[in-house]
Amino acid sequence: MKHKPSQAPLLGGLITCSGALMLHLKKAKRRLSPLALCAAFSVAGLSPNAYGADQTTMEQTPEPPFDKQRFDKRQPERNWSLIIGAGASYEPKYEGSDEFKASPIPFVVFTYGEWLEIDPGGISVTVLDQGGFSISAEVGYESGRDEGDGDRLRGLGDINFAATVGAKVGYDWGPVEIYASVDQTIGGSESLIGKFGVEYSAPVTERLILGARAEAIVADEKHMQAYFGVDAAQSTRSGLPEYKAKAGLKRVDFSASATYALSDHWLVRGEAGIGVLTGDAADSPVVEKKIQPSVSAFVGYKF
Repeated sequence: MKHKPSQAPLLGGLITCSGALMLHLKKAKRRLSPLALCAAFSVAGLSPNAYGADQTTMEQTPEPPFDKQRFDKRQPERNWSLIIGAGASYEPKYEGSDEFKASPIPFVVFTYGEWLEIDPGGISVTVLDQGGFSISAEVGYESGRDEGDGDRLRGLGDINFAATVGAKVGYDWGPVEIYASVDQTIGGSESLIGKFGVEYSAPVTERLILGARAEAIVADEKHMQAYFGVDAAQSTRSGLPEYKAKAGLKRVDFSASATYALSDHWLVRGEAGIGVLTGDAADSPVVEKKIQPSVSAFVGYKF
């Protein structure tokens, strides 16, 4: 799950971070530990009498069967992964703000097999994965917005935190993934968000993974009006002119990232991105700046 609808770039960069890393981990072929089998045999020269006595004993006590498992040094293959980390981001205070803030980032990503992923954006369950084509069901959240996040938001009221449910369709073509997703907000803005994008993630050395992503975000009228519109009551309270924001393409995002493995368990990651508000979102009186840059960095430990 990449970043959720209407979340600020803080969470967007964080989830993209986990998505690129998990995408590479899923695409990497599993390596089995070396198979080591060893057996010891001893041969002693015995006299015919002794051999006869031993033969009688052997007939009475048969040898136990060879236990191959005692000499198999392979470790059982683990089908889960856990990454815990922390970092920080520097981003606009809200979508459309010309002021920035630094925010701490807690980070936990858990995957089980090829079908379950839990990250800061929510839960993703892959219901179909065949021939590079995949379909996933997702449960996440929309972070909402506080009118105290910026002077221009005062009088517009808060947009409540809400849950989201949705689905994602993707196609992997080597290191490239092409995807489309849709999320319905339950509560909050009660809106529908669609995302279309392409993402690249591949190792360039044994320790370094580079990634890049381009994504377009479309929204229905409820979402656009909640975040970029100004009704009559809000205009009276805030002093902003009334504005009707219609459905359509609201934003295009571009980002680049680098992940470096310090050891078998520790890794560091940095990401830089830029978002460009478009259409009715860009023309909204709520928006102070159409260009929305952000940077983030974190360190994590993989169990």
